[in-house]
Amino acid sequence: MTISNEQRWQFCRNFGSHVFDLAMRDAALRERIHRWYQGWETKAEDIDTKAQALICLGLHSISFDRPIAATSDLRAIRATAVAEAVHTRPHHELFASLPELSADGMADVQALRLMSYQFGTHVGVSPVAKQWAWMTTSALTWLGHANTSASASGRATCGEIMDLGP
Repeated sequence: MTISNEQRWQFCRNFGSHVFDLAMRDAALRERIHRWYQGWETKAEDIDTKAQALICLGLHSISFDRPIAATSDLRAIRATAVAEAVHTRPHHELFASLPELSADGMADVQALRLMSYQFGTHVGVSPVAKQWAWMTTSALTWLGHANTSASASGRATCGEIMDLGP
């Protein structure tokens, strides 16, 4: 049985949430991120859900670069590949092939999509560049933490990360 686009999306959403949950269980990391947010003069609620969505979009985007027939294929993708997608993929590629999203999953994705449009509509530095950088920094930090928590070699798969605790 082939995985549907909705099932693919749900796995990616669960992965983004799980990576965030793993990061928040680490008190030292949680405190470091809190200090970043204070220095950036922003609030966790302005960054956290969008950064989780960014991880989800990164995984979802790269899942179309390879044959994916089952959830096990998604689980085999390396966390470093997700991090690379979050960091280097053109913004429009992150939003390609999205399924019909429920209201529950749409708000943060739509906010990110609107932010990405602003990059192309301004000459010079976009007014959303700082916030995008903050979300990317948070997402990459969480992914790095999950990657090293799941694998001493730092080459964990999404499945190995998903298998770390509840």
